[in-house]
Amino acid sequence: MKKSYIVMIVVTIISIMLTIVLRVLMDHIDVQYEEVKATVISAESQTKVSRKYTYTDYDVKVAYKGDTYELKNVTNTYSYMKGKEITAYLSNGELYANIEGVRGSTPFATAYFVFVFISWALIIATPAYIITSKKRKT
Repeated sequence: MKKSYIVMIVVTIISIMLTIVLRVLMDHIDVQYEEVKATVISAESQTKVSRKYTYTDYDVKVAYKGDTYELKNVTNTYSYMKGKEITAYLSNGELYANIEGVRGSTPFATAYFVFVFISWALIIATPAYIITSKKRKT
């Protein structure tokens, strides 16, 4: 049993370390984007209710070079009045409201968020496993 404790602890530590490394990489990666001017077509917000939480979903559509895009990583609608020209960030065929949105769409960001959830699960599961294993022994 002690071997399994050690394995769980080592896996948890490695997961936490990978999470930290991925966060640093995500913050320092040189993302490729182009700053462009787009015109707001529409901006709507919709309040949604899940079992425990209420959240707002923002839907902002913009026109850029004759095409319509859904603006990603929008945090409000009051900044996006219909007809207003805004600065957006074009990356991989998508328009983002801010550079954080561009960073959040990278593979490093995806891996980081996966490892955040894995690390939290292991932080909870490892002590629970050790406690329940000790209780079974006695």
